[in-house]
Amino acid sequence: MLESDKTGFIFVLNPERLPILETKKAVGLLDKYHLHVKTLIINKVLPDEADGTFLAQRREHEQRYLKEIEDTFRDQNLIRVPLLPHDITTIEELDRFSAYYEMD
Repeated sequence: MLESDKTGFIFVLNPERLPILETKKAVGLLDKYHLHVKTLIINKVLPDEADGTFLAQRREHEQRYLKEIEDTFRDQNLIRVPLLPHDITTIEELDRFSAYYEMD
């Protein structure tokens, strides 16, 4: 038996239609078995400083999905992770990045 104070599920999703639907289905299924998802990480959110016409249009599109995530997953802690110019590949990069985020 899983102990909720020691075991948890964290889902990572991009602010796009299909990942939202998949996450909603998975969270609902786990809820049926009293395995509650407390945290979602919203990955690859466009940073405010990203510019240009294409990115402006993409950001507008993304905002609708971010709102849908907020409306759909009201019971979860939502952590936004920005789209970075490169992948995090070293422990040092991960340490620097994680310093910006604290999880309960």
